[in-house]
Amino acid sequence: MVAEIKKEKSLPVWLCVILFIVGFITVSGVLTLFVGIFIGSDHLKIFGQTTMLQDILNEGCMFIGALCVSSLLLRFCENKRMDSLGMGVSGRLGDIFTGLIVAAFIMGGGFYFLLKLGDIRIAKFHFNENLFLWNIVLFILVSVTEEISFRGYILGRMLRSNMNKFLALFISAVIFMLFHLGNEHTSMLSLLNVFLAGVLLGSTYIYTKNLWYPISLHFFWNFLQGPVLGFSVSGMSTKSSLIHIKHSSNMLLNGGNFGFEGSLLCTLLIVLFIVLTIWIMENREQNKRLHQGIQDAELLKDKVKGEE
Repeated sequence: MVAEIKKEKSLPVWLCVILFIVGFITVSGVLTLFVGIFIGSDHLKIFGQTTMLQDILNEGCMFIGALCVSSLLLRFCENKRMDSLGMGVSGRLGDIFTGLIVAAFIMGGGFYFLLKLGDIRIAKFHFNENLFLWNIVLFILVSVTEEISFRGYILGRMLRSNMNKFLALFISAVIFMLFHLGNEHTSMLSLLNVFLAGVLLGSTYIYTKNLWYPISLHFFWNFLQGPVLGFSVSGMSTKSSLIHIKHSSNMLLNGGNFGFEGSLLCTLLIVLFIVLTIWIMENREQNKRLHQGIQDAELLKDKVKGEE
C-alpha cells in the first residue's frame, strides 16, 4: 500500500525533466534580472573587472537556480533529499584527480598536436593573477551548475525511473547540446562535440551515481582550454589566459572561434575516452557482479550446512 502511494506521488520522468528545465530557466533568469537591477554596472566597476564579475554573478544565479529547482523537485515529486544528486565526497578524491588527468590529456594532447601541425602558434605568455583567480571561481560555478543540472538531476531522474542507462545518457547529452545552441560560432561539428562531451561527462555517472568525476572533468576541461591554453570555451572568449595563441584558417582542426571543442581532433579524443571509460566501468560492474555471486553462493552453502 505504501509503495503504491509513493508511486502515485512520483510524476512521470518526462514531466519532471520539463519542470526542471522550465524552472531552472525561470528562476535563474529572474535572479539574474534582479541582480542586474539592484547592483547595476556602476557598483560592479568598483571591483575593477566589470565584465568578469558580471559573468560570475550570472553563473551564481544559475547555480542557485539549479540548486533550488532540483531540491524542490526531489523533495516534492520524489520524496528524496539533495544527496540523491550524487554529491557525496567520501572516497571521491580519486575521481577528482582522474577528471584532471582526462581533461589534461584531451586538452594538452590536442594543443600539442595542433602546435606540431602548425594549426596554432604561441603568440605570447601573460599571467594576470587577479583574472586567473576570477576564472577559477567562474569555471567552478559553471561546472557545478551544469553537472547538477544535466547529470545530477536530468540524467539521475531518468536512471531512477529504471530507464536503460545508455538511453538515459543519450537523452541527457542531447539536452546538454541543445542548451548550447545559442552559443556564438557554433557549427555542426561543435554541436556534435558538445553532445559527445555530454556523453563523456555522464559515462561514469550511469554506474556510480556520483558527480565528482564529471564536475572535475568539466572544470579542468574548461579551465585548461580557456584561461590556460588560450582557446575560446564553447564559443566564448576568455577574459585572460596564460598562453595567447594564433590559429590558422583550418577551423576543422583547430576549432576556430568556438574553441578546441569545435575541432575534429577533439571529436576523436572524446570518442576515444568515451569508449575507454565505458569499457573500464563495464568491467568493474562485471567484476562486482561476479564477486557478489560468489559471496551469495558461499552464504547459501553455509545456510544449507547449518540446516543439515
